[in-house]
Amino acid sequence: MHALAWVDRLARAGGEARERFVAALEALAPDAPSVLAAPEGEAALLDAGVLTRSMADAFAGWRTEVAAILGPLGIVLPFEPPTNTGGASRTRTEPSAEFRWLWGEFTSVRRSDPGATW
Repeated sequence: MHALAWVDRLARAGGEARERFVAALEALAPDAPSVLAAPEGEAALLDAGVLTRSMADAFAGWRTEVAAILGPLGIVLPFEPPTNTGGASRTRTEPSAEFRWLWGEFTSVRRSDPGATW
């Protein structure tokens, strides 16, 4: 709810606040799908019930949810399924250094106490 409130606030603010928000989303958009890249052995994880759906299905659902949030605010991001092209493609299964840093920031509290129940 907190994140959605800020998305709404920044997108509707107009001016520099909106421009910077949209620019940040556009900069990170190519990396976001890498979080939903299929892991090695995905079929075995599905068979064992560790995963309840394929990562391709998870990506499709996530992309639909994000579009439902951003679309009414006039923000469209062209998310592509994660692929490992081995080239300079903007879609990838490995996130960039910038995204790894951001992910580290997002997960720092959880890592601060590995024994905690969140």
